[in-house]
Amino acid sequence: MFHTDLIKLITTIIQEPLRRVNTSLPGFLLIYTVGNLLFGFGIHQAVINGTLLDPVLLINTNKNMQAFAAGDHVPYIITSVFRDTFGMMGGTGSTLCLLVATFIFSRVKASREVTKLSIVPGIFNINEPVIYGYPIVFNIPLLIPFVLTPIISLLIAYSATVLGL
Repeated sequence: MFHTDLIKLITTIIQEPLRRVNTSLPGFLLIYTVGNLLFGFGIHQAVINGTLLDPVLLINTNKNMQAFAAGDHVPYIITSVFRDTFGMMGGTGSTLCLLVATFIFSRVKASREVTKLSIVPGIFNINEPVIYGYPIVFNIPLLIPFVLTPIISLLIAYSATVLGL
């Protein structure tokens, strides 16, 4: 009927359009931000990003590795490595920044205790102690920087990469 196999059909209809959206800066930021926002309401970010972003970003990472190995220019800025390095410092929401700021500036004993317990896991991008210890979930004053910090970080990193800095 379609004169093609199922793999090519899935690639053409689903994978390529999704890859084009997810590798554009606005599309990537939109999906990533929605994932972080939903995490603030109890839906784990990995459900959104793992389904919509990870397959595409891993393809881009693989294509970059192939191009680099061949001595060519790497074609994609937005990859899984880019997202993990600049958008997930300390886990979803870049909570390592929150932990450092709390450790330096907070005088609230409960916050400092959560920070002490969360800093080591946060270094390894495990931030559930922060998410549920502060709590960030259902806490709008903490949810706003939780959503905005990774966006700002990713925009700065993307701009610096485009400018060759």
